[in-house]
Amino acid sequence: NPTTISGSIGVFGLFPNAGKLLEQKIGINTETVRTNENSDFPSIYRQMRVYEKEVMQKSIEKIYSDFVTKVASGRDMKFESVDSIGQGRVWSGTSSLKIGLVDEIGGLKDAIKGAAELAKTETYSIRELPVAEDPYTMLLNQLSGEVKMKLLKKELGETFTFYRELLEIRDMTGIQARLPYFIEIL
Repeated sequence: NPTTISGSIGVFGLFPNAGKLLEQKIGINTETVRTNENSDFPSIYRQMRVYEKEVMQKSIEKIYSDFVTKVASGRDMKFESVDSIGQGRVWSGTSSLKIGLVDEIGGLKDAIKGAAELAKTETYSIRELPVAEDPYTMLLNQLSGEVKMKLLKKELGETFTFYRELLEIRDMTGIQARLPYFIEIL
């Protein structure tokens, strides 16, 4: 698709410090007992130590290097070429075609058809996962979730936005390779 986004060939790490939020806004106090200097790493209850930031940075750099190496190998490009178009950039489908990140422009149906051709098969089926819940269950879950969020928004006031973002971050696992912001297309 000409307007799709390709990339981001880049990696960043994010680790929240929720200590003050938990203590000052929600009323949760924490105590930590450690058996050694690193036994509570990582911790959302305090600032990261310099050494911990260095460990995180090295991990991010290794993941980035591995990712660029795989892209370079898969696209038959040099590491330096992929790195020069990487660094977290995002490209449109049209630009991706010009710089060698994709072979052709197309949609999901084109990709499925191409995969079937590569597999040398004319008979195949498509299943969408996960299976969607029935509309009634979805509505009930959404309404109960909305009520909870409205109550929390009223209680937390201006800090609700940060709370909601913390929930999203909490549900993420490991180091993330994604856009560092949310895109809303109107």
